[in-house]
Amino acid sequence: MTPLAAIRAPLSRARPDRGELGLVLLMGLITGLSYGLSYGDPWSNHPQYIIPGLRLINPDYLQFDWWTVETTHFHYRFSWLVAGLAKLDILPWALAIGNVITITATLTLIYALVRLIDQGRALYIWLLFLLLFVGLIHTQSIATSFFFSPSLQPSTFATLGYCGAILFFIEKRFFLSGVFLALAGFFHTNYLVLGFPLFGIAHLALGWNGVIIRTLRQFILSLFVLGLEMPNILNVMMGSDLPAAELQEASRMFMDSLPFHFRPLTFLWSFLPFIGWNLMALPHLNSVISDQILRAGFSAIYLSFLIVICSATLLTTIVFIDDIGRLQTLRLAPFALMFAHIVLASFVVRYFANSSDTPATLKSLPRMMISAIGTAMVVLYFLIEEAPLPSLDGFLLLAILCVGACTWLVRKFIDFPITIPKILKSKAILTIGLVVLAVISLIDEIRPPLYNVVCRNCYLKQEQALFDWVRTTDPQSTFLIPPVKKELEGFRLFGERAIVVDWRGLPHRPDEIWEWYRRIQMVDAFYDQLDTSILNEILHEYGADYIVLRTGRERPAIWGDSLFQNQRYSVFRIPTNPQNNTLRLL
Repeated sequence: MTPLAAIRAPLSRARPDRGELGLVLLMGLITGLSYGLSYGDPWSNHPQYIIPGLRLINPDYLQFDWWTVETTHFHYRFSWLVAGLAKLDILPWALAIGNVITITATLTLIYALVRLIDQGRALYIWLLFLLLFVGLIHTQSIATSFFFSPSLQPSTFATLGYCGAILFFIEKRFFLSGVFLALAGFFHTNYLVLGFPLFGIAHLALGWNGVIIRTLRQFILSLFVLGLEMPNILNVMMGSDLPAAELQEASRMFMDSLPFHFRPLTFLWSFLPFIGWNLMALPHLNSVISDQILRAGFSAIYLSFLIVICSATLLTTIVFIDDIGRLQTLRLAPFALMFAHIVLASFVVRYFANSSDTPATLKSLPRMMISAIGTAMVVLYFLIEEAPLPSLDGFLLLAILCVGACTWLVRKFIDFPITIPKILKSKAILTIGLVVLAVISLIDEIRPPLYNVVCRNCYLKQEQALFDWVRTTDPQSTFLIPPVKKELEGFRLFGERAIVVDWRGLPHRPDEIWEWYRRIQMVDAFYDQLDTSILNEILHEYGADYIVLRTGRERPAIWGDSLFQNQRYSVFRIPTNPQNNTLRLL
């Protein structure tokens, strides 16, 4: 059990060299820029998070859109930021640059965490970590969870907050850790709720000495944020008067519509590398962190992440509990991989840096066998998954594994001394080499982001042309669009017109989920069959003025000629019967 005095005494660490810190900041900026300066990217949920903020400064914006006006929106504090930036007329660039700054700040906090483990070799460990965590797995893990995305969103701030909370928890600055934890919860409700069991378990793992005072200092600000958020949480949970059976069915609809978030049985394969990376790292945890007090804090929070993730997985597979699924607990998986990659990077650097200071676990065959099993799981996943290994990252990973395995086998069983050339141990050579590899890896992974602020029409040109035309129509118009067409998920934001429904605009409150599901079913059936009777029902229920179709698809002749057409989309005016102010197909 950790002594009370050791728990209370904050860890101290020397300030980093200015040149080293400058390089970390530069690499953080390069990493942030590699995500592409995106704005409005529907793959990053921007259309859902930006629109409520724009309505704060312009109530007429999308005033005829059902999802925008009549449903409950989560993470609404991000809307305050959006409204302020929009008021200053700097919204797209501010969010794009803000994403770069937030990524840089997060990676700098991780660097500070690495310096707790090994100050002398922190830069090399951090650069290798960057190569693995960002270059190789793109900060992604199970349930489509991630640290960073092309767009600044609430979860990006939550990631920054959690990394700060982890760092200062390990340093035993529990109130400061609580400040960052509250910051994460302030912007993202799921991270707010998950923070309580996560850091609560970590405090218990430190021992019973002073646990009440420690946890109060940790959670006092988060409890305040929870009080602010509680009306919205209660509105979502209890804001509808549906019978119990319909409430349960609404929950099923919600999670079935997002199986890649909520149904682990649909993505069990992605658990393979998650388990593998942790099996690779855990046997060496004690070996790479020599300080007992530091190791206690690091192990406590690392194992807490694993406990919460494993418990949530069991409660959403073996026994399915809806409320656990709705928390999206598996979004914590990248944090567990962050710990694993820090341990692995520390292990590799220590192994190659000084033969007299090699990790003790190299002498333990059982531990090395566990690591070997984990390595096999990671390699197997990358070799078999549908998307093959990225060309550069795959070679880097396999090279590191092969070199490490071969040198260990030679030392272990042949007792042959292996001397690494001094030039490879040179700080300048190591730094330059790792920086070059990291930069090349980041550049290798750059993909053209959607709706880039630098070149708005460089990507999805057909969609952008459609949105430009849509904005010329009557602001009171309502459009019928294919509800599951991913390229059109920015229709509301960029077209600035109401739509009947789309897949991305999934509400949270049970009665709103029912209405969304009804609309989705009806509109999806129409696009599947182009049945005029279904269209007539849609017009009667919801009203619509225009239909968006794929160019070249057969349609009823009564629709007439298209008002807009490009290679991908055609738009038709819906002929209606204005008698008795009802919408009827002629």
